[in-house]
Amino acid sequence: MLNSLKIAGRYLQFLLTARTKYYIHSPFVYDFCESVLSDRRRFYAFADIIGLRSHLELDTREIAITDYGAGSSFNKSSTRKIQDLNQKVSTPDRDGKLLFRIVDRYKPQNVLELGTCLGVGTMYLARACAGKVWTIEGSENLADLAAANFDMMQQENIVQRVGSFESQLSPCLEEMQHVDLVFFDGNHREKATMQYFETCLQYAHEHSIFIFDDIYWSEGMMKAWAAIKADARVSLSLDLFHLGLCFFHKGKSKEDFKLYMF
Repeated sequence: MLNSLKIAGRYLQFLLTARTKYYIHSPFVYDFCESVLSDRRRFYAFADIIGLRSHLELDTREIAITDYGAGSSFNKSSTRKIQDLNQKVSTPDRDGKLLFRIVDRYKPQNVLELGTCLGVGTMYLARACAGKVWTIEGSENLADLAAANFDMMQQENIVQRVGSFESQLSPCLEEMQHVDLVFFDGNHREKATMQYFETCLQYAHEHSIFIFDDIYWSEGMMKAWAAIKADARVSLSLDLFHLGLCFFHKGKSKEDFKLYMF
């Protein structure tokens, strides 16, 4: 409850400084607002994923999960209903659709997701991606459920890796060779987030996109986001409150924006 009140206060502060596309002079950011944030088209893939959500909503089975991160309400080892995981931990519909539109607009071929959970967010990424989506999950039971969901959805461009990010991230990146987009959605701790950022940067290029979930979730995540957007290698940051995006365009003046997402 206390953390929810803190986040609500941070959101009110965010609203005081956030801007709409009508106050944006950067052509790239204006296009992002027009082509991604303001796009209200109902893509074909959304209906399929809504069907997956509905399927998970009815699943009352309980599973034991292991959580290596700090971004969930669960203990390190606990038992929860699948329908509760779907409601409380899976990527929200609004964020999932945004991820889909980002991939659809910028056409990344090598996509990496840190934190698979039930695979709902992964599906949004994979449905829009013409290449491959690599996803890492620490909990074997969650990874098994996600794999079953991918099979049910007949999604064949997803590559799963199971284990802690510390053990799986570097080998996964070496196999990928380069990353066009990374979605950081697990272990919401300052130190861990910075480590993953630095590791992924070794495989990034000037057209890569890094997306961070829950950048206002805790003091640690706020510090991590502040350090990331201040990094000299980041040319552009977009703060959407619930998500933070980083771009690495070379030869561009450094810019930071806070944007409303309606």
